[in-house]
Amino acid sequence: TLSQQPLTDSWLEGLQQEYGERHNYYRFLYHLLQARKPKVALEIGVYQGVASAYMSAAALAYGGHIIGIDINLPHIGLQAINERYNNYHFILGDSTKAETYGQVYNLVEEYGKIGVVYQDSSHHYHASCQEWIMYTRLLDNESIWVCDDITPSFHDPNIDPPGLGMVQYFNALPGKKRLYKDMLHFGNSIGVIL
Repeated sequence: TLSQQPLTDSWLEGLQQEYGERHNYYRFLYHLLQARKPKVALEIGVYQGVASAYMSAAALAYGGHIIGIDINLPHIGLQAINERYNNYHFILGDSTKAETYGQVYNLVEEYGKIGVVYQDSSHHYHASCQEWIMYTRLLDNESIWVCDDITPSFHDPNIDPPGLGMVQYFNALPGKKRLYKDMLHFGNSIGVIL
């Protein structure tokens, strides 16, 4: 319910309007970080950079750090995020490559284990599984893994194996799970693993 209420930070809230991203999951991530206060939170698949900005704002208040990974620079621009938040670390690279993992590993060694992951990357079965295998090694004991787009429409027959998409990926993961349909991401589902 907090996720449905605008924040007082007009710059953050303005990003949703500027990029046409009217999603409650940005606020959900903000409040999740404020409540859990992880030393490090990881966003796999930054795209616009809106989630990174919300997470960085939340973590800055308690001294946490955010790591964002993407194969492209965020549309908001690193300068805009870094001007406001000195706790944001962006890695330009493929999240499934050893080199990118190594950069995340080094930041985790410096700042602490990952307490929250927001996975919004390729939305393909094998790549998502690979990210899970790689980055769960860096999680703390009380971590939360948040997956975007857990719907049947995220199955690409040209890339994903027959019958295996984001729904099957999420269902196969261990842990206590919650699925938020059309509440945090309009027209879609967000999966949370405790």
